[in-house]
Amino acid sequence: MLPRVYQGILEVVDDAPGPLRAKQVVPRIGLLARGRRPRPHRPAPPAKTDILDASGTSD
Repeated sequence: MLPRVYQGILEVVDDAPGPLRAKQVVPRIGLLARGRRPRPHRPAPPAKTDILDASGTSD
């Protein structure tokens, strides 16, 4: 026997007229769906590109 949470998921999927996405199942079993995380708005700073020679000084 499956836990009650899994039984609820199976009931929702069985009652659906077609394929479902997870975001459609979640509210039907009584949980809150979270949105996707936003992309960062600020680009990362450029990488340091100084190349050191054998003596440890940059060109």
